[in-house]
Amino acid sequence: MRFTFPDYYPGFQCLAGSCPATCCEDWQIVIDPASLRRYKSTKGPFGRKLRRRIDWKDGVFRQKGRRCVFLNEENLCEMHIEAGAGMMCRTCRMHPRHVEVYDQEREIMLALSCPAAARLILGTDKKAEFVSFEDEREEEENEDFDFFLFSALQDTRQQMIVMLQDRRESISLRLARVLALAHDVQKRIEDEQIFEIGDTLEIHADPVHAERIGEKIRSMAEGAPEKCRESHLVFRKALLDKLARMEVLEEAWSADLARWRQMSRETVNAGTETAERRSEADRGLDFAALMHGLARSMAEEETCRAQSCQNEGEEEVCRAPRGCQSAAKNELAGMTGQARAGAEKAHHGAGDGSRFEVMQEQLAVYLLQTYFCSAVYDQRAYAKVKMAVLFVLFWREIARLEELEADEERLMELAYRLSRELEHSDVNLSRLQR
Repeated sequence: MRFTFPDYYPGFQCLAGSCPATCCEDWQIVIDPASLRRYKSTKGPFGRKLRRRIDWKDGVFRQKGRRCVFLNEENLCEMHIEAGAGMMCRTCRMHPRHVEVYDQEREIMLALSCPAAARLILGTDKKAEFVSFEDEREEEENEDFDFFLFSALQDTRQQMIVMLQDRRESISLRLARVLALAHDVQKRIEDEQIFEIGDTLEIHADPVHAERIGEKIRSMAEGAPEKCRESHLVFRKALLDKLARMEVLEEAWSADLARWRQMSRETVNAGTETAERRSEADRGLDFAALMHGLARSMAEEETCRAQSCQNEGEEEVCRAPRGCQSAAKNELAGMTGQARAGAEKAHHGAGDGSRFEVMQEQLAVYLLQTYFCSAVYDQRAYAKVKMAVLFVLFWREIARLEELEADEERLMELAYRLSRELEHSDVNLSRLQR
């Protein structure tokens, strides 16, 4: 058996009573069959208490005020206190560990919905790495498992992670590149050309092809700065409208989402939102809409970083308006030295190295590592990448609305709250892949 997990995995430690968002609240805890049988036969006063606190019809622990009945006022588990960790059901023992099963391989991740795990995933600039080991255990082989597709998906995911971790480029450009690769790999899968996926990976890894894709993405955002900004705001509104169509698990989330949507609507000038823009926003965020949205995001926030350029004497010499590449090109004409070099770096979509951008990278890598290879079971590789990109964009646009870019604690809180809403709902995971 082969096991793979992130290098930060051994550093996980439950926050217990000091956790700001306990995992024993706001959702039902499903009890595995083996634990249910054990609970039925548990003797003594604790056994009687245990059986009263289980909903035997649904196989879950009962709740009191949306909290597990075993969660005491100090946010500690009474079962753990009274009977020890061995008495806990599999769900409680495993959380926040998430295991994907692939025939003779197991991929283990820490769920972002856990605040302690979110800090490990997002709280570092170190690029995520993954560790593997093998032992002698073997399980009966699944004859229906497509090993060749799985191997191709693993290779694709590895290349996507390399793309995402290339901090020379803006995160919007990296996300667009990954989306483009997923689109082409999906075409190979649908055409039953699994063995040609390697050729697709080689093409996308070629620097000439990569630059050509980059130029195509940048060209999508050509135009006047005000038009780029308008388009970006309409794209943000479309993202939040899609998020509003998801199943809501936490009451407070519903109120916050309504507020964010109102903030987004207020930033879109209804008088300048053209029918063309509305039509584009309502297409369901398909491949073309996402690529255009990422291009305009790059133009709006990354391409024009010339606004903060300085010359060798630390004197500010340029402050370009937020806008598009065409505006950035005009700014370059009057610059020299370090100011021009900095502006050119921004103009070509380079990453800014900020914690906000690194956290987007870490989110995307986490989501691809967790979900991408599950396409071996449904052949929907592009859908997994689309889900990851949407998740990052939801998080990013809410953070910008709230002006959280420099507030790491609140950014992490937003990440684990968003994860709870999306990753802990099979309905939402399915809707994100449509």
